[in-house]
Amino acid sequence: MQKAYTKAVSYPSSCDGLILAAGRGQRVGGADKGLLNYQDRPLIATMVELIRPYCARVLISCRPDHAEHYAPYADLLIHDKAPLDYAGPLAGLCAAQPYLHRDCLLLPCDMPRLPPVALSLLLEAAAADSDIPAWVIDHRGQWQPLVCYLRATLLYRLPEIWDRGERSLLALLRTAGARHVRCDLPGFDNLNHLSPLTSSDEDLA
Repeated sequence: MQKAYTKAVSYPSSCDGLILAAGRGQRVGGADKGLLNYQDRPLIATMVELIRPYCARVLISCRPDHAEHYAPYADLLIHDKAPLDYAGPLAGLCAAQPYLHRDCLLLPCDMPRLPPVALSLLLEAAAADSDIPAWVIDHRGQWQPLVCYLRATLLYRLPEIWDRGERSLLALLRTAGARHVRCDLPGFDNLNHLSPLTSSDEDLA
């Protein structure tokens, strides 16, 4: 089956890209957000198009029962190993950890208007200081933990961190010594009110 990759296929970065798409979708009636229609195509297509130019590979963490829908967009699919009760974004990251053999650029599946410059800023900061374990976007004074760059050295420690009981990605970033990069451009809205059959930018909140 031919990959449904989007137009940008150059890989200037040696990092992997990971998109988290295994959430419960509580704000959209339990629907799988990444598969919702956004501008006449699945939302995941927009997110892959956004991240692919910056990464050597694109991994997607998704629900096992929807794997066939995500497969055309990913180099590799990941499924959470957490219990049936939702364990949050950190569970998706931990599930992907064994397959991440380099630094990782992390994104959610529901931020289609994210400005590409935010990703450029993360990569530029990471390239400028290799000793910082992670970089996260600060948008108008608020850290955006799902828009971040994580070093392979930090990813290697994830099983130990999980076993210690940590379940918050934001807390992990802070305690690990992450630094922030400021980006106050619009576009950090999550898609929270979209029906599976309709789409518009008014659904971003």
